[in-house]
Parts: sequence; structure tokens; C-alpha cells
Amino acid sequence: MEEGMFKVKSVDEAVSILLPQTPDKMRELMKLSFSKPTQRVPSCFLNDFIH
Repeated sequence: MEEGMFKVKSVDEAVSILLPQTPDKMRELMKLSFSKPTQRVPSCFLNDFIH
């Protein structure tokens, strides 16, 4: 993976981003997914979406 075009160094790191378990990881996924991500999303909404 280090020689490829991925920005992550391992599969575990990719899984932690693609399957978020915390609001912070969900925000990171949103930043990577959208060209203009939202600036502020309350953690309660992200927790509800995750669970």
C-alpha cells in the first residue's frame, strides 16, 4: 500500500476511516468524501448515524 496511490499506510487504517466508530472518525470520512464538507455537525447526529 505504501507504493500505491492510497493515503493510508495499512488496511486497518483504511477500515477505521471507512467504518467510523466515533464522531471524529465520521468527520474525517466526511472530509474525504465530499468536495465541500459541512463545517459543523453536532456529535449527537453523528452518533445516531453510526449506531
